[in-house]
Amino acid sequence: MSRWLSLGVGPWFVLRDIVRQDSYFRGEPCPARLSLALANSGPIQIELIEPRDEVPNLQLEFLQSGREGFHHVGYWTEDVDAALAAGAARGWSIGQTSGGRSVYFELPGKVQPFVEVMELNERTTWLVETVSEGAAAWDGRTDPVRYLPKRPGW
Repeated sequence: MSRWLSLGVGPWFVLRDIVRQDSYFRGEPCPARLSLALANSGPIQIELIEPRDEVPNLQLEFLQSGREGFHHVGYWTEDVDAALAAGAARGWSIGQTSGGRSVYFELPGKVQPFVEVMELNERTTWLVETVSEGAAAWDGRTDPVRYLPKRPGW
């Protein structure tokens, strides 16, 4: 977060120690613990993900392979089922899913980054609006890191 703050991106909204609910990594249950930090740079949302345990998951695998940095590009949708069908039609495989109707696609040939599609629902709309409004009103100094309350299902 400090690197992004030095570039004027913030404030950061943090969710600590979330256990993924109803999550699967390559078809196997994946109750991974993680922390998230979200901020907007203009209309672009940036997400930092920190694995907090050793439960196999896409983000941990990425870091354990020696990589860091840009992991995925994400899209919001109101129709996850249509996005799943579109991904399958393109030959994309599902690397990881989470109970909030979030899907990480792995592209053929191990092309990076991954593509995440997340359902835009009441919970995620609240999150998008909170981060976006926080960035729009931020003076660049006050409360650069803000902690969000855990909500049911997070």
